[in-house]
Amino acid sequence: MKDMVNTEVPSTQETTGRGHSFGPIRLSQGVGTSHALSFLMVAISSIGLVVFLNFMQPYLLHGQIKVPARSLGLLTSHLSIMQELLVLICVGPLGALCDRVGRPPVFAAGLTGLALGLGLYSMVTSVVGLYVARFVFGCGVASVTATLATVAADYPHNRDRGKFLGLLLVTQQLAILGLVANLAAKLPHWLIARGVDGIAAGQITFRAAAVVGVAGAALAFFGLKHGTSMPKRQPAASAYGPLARRFDTLRLIVQQVRREPRFMIVLAVAFVARGDAAIMTTFLSLWTLRIASESGIDTAAALSIAGRLLSAVTFCGIATALFIGWAADRLNRVSVLAVALAVAGGGNIALLTIRSFGDWPVYALVGLIAAAETAVIVCGQAVLGEQARAELRGAAVGAFSIFGSLGVLILVFCGGLLFDKVSGQAPFVMIGAVNLLASLAAIYVALRPGFQSNEANAARTNTSY
Repeated sequence: MKDMVNTEVPSTQETTGRGHSFGPIRLSQGVGTSHALSFLMVAISSIGLVVFLNFMQPYLLHGQIKVPARSLGLLTSHLSIMQELLVLICVGPLGALCDRVGRPPVFAAGLTGLALGLGLYSMVTSVVGLYVARFVFGCGVASVTATLATVAADYPHNRDRGKFLGLLLVTQQLAILGLVANLAAKLPHWLIARGVDGIAAGQITFRAAAVVGVAGAALAFFGLKHGTSMPKRQPAASAYGPLARRFDTLRLIVQQVRREPRFMIVLAVAFVARGDAAIMTTFLSLWTLRIASESGIDTAAALSIAGRLLSAVTFCGIATALFIGWAADRLNRVSVLAVALAVAGGGNIALLTIRSFGDWPVYALVGLIAAAETAVIVCGQAVLGEQARAELRGAAVGAFSIFGSLGVLILVFCGGLLFDKVSGQAPFVMIGAVNLLASLAAIYVALRPGFQSNEANAARTNTSY
């Protein structure tokens, strides 16, 4: 979910006049400081709950819901794929709904869906019930994704948009570090130590998360600015639906690739970057619990170990985000991207050497992978703007989103099969190999004429054919 605010963001009207400030960040006209603070808190709860489910789901699969060990990987991948398809199908219409009825109602409905899904998770005892709960949760994710991107575009003044998005990213990662990797990861173990049954401890944890969702929904409805900053859509545009726009986006991008094959590196990065992040969030906790159970460690204690791993992932991601943008602006972005892909690929393959989580090298290794993933995401977005021709930049953003979703769907499905049929490390080795192939492609692109500087690349793509 690192790229939740990097989805297809609708453009906002240029603000005029002097609005309020949120610390050093200027806000759009009519947006108050309380609105910005409410949005940050709502965004924290949204991202936190999405990561919470990916992290905590294996705990239920090892106790409350009796699932054969040989089917855990494929079941997990099917649930993730269903959610990704819901987001892909619904995020466009929900974004349009935001323009018609306003952001707060849709955002609140999304958080309510997250809360309801988590509440259902705490009660399910069968695989069918699990699919129902994940469907409800996925509908909430689609609504939250659409509104989060929209509000993130609405609230900051255009000159401080980068600062606002940077603040949003850092606060979300800190929330994951504190609320999921530490609090949620340790709560079942803490409850069991005080005499609570293991299954009940998981149920209590999920219900506590559902309460956070309800509180976030209330804050979204009453704390965000009501109304919209977007002009109403013209009747002709409303007939040109999201699905038609997707096909038109693909048609334009195919034309661009035929004219400029080097643009393919942008689409490859989208496919790899989102797939890499999906593999990490989907299978890291599941793999940790498998190794722990094979070593005789109980599920709650294993979840605490997974929390420490998630802490390493989140901390290294934050640290990398603080400087990688600076590096990408001063070095050749495609070269930096090639190095980041190679590091991510080598790190994932190196997980083959891990047999237990008692030593520090495993934390260093997953931290290195997270740092490389963050660099790939940041550099990939920069390369997107650099390589896409100006008149196709909007279509390029849409294609980036489409290929990212394809990466999640294909790689998570293959990862689930490998997890069940081969080993817990197999999904990571697979994504490591994909990263290395993408790195070779980026190296090939970087060595071609015209890729000696960021300025040269930008001048080339801003020139009409």
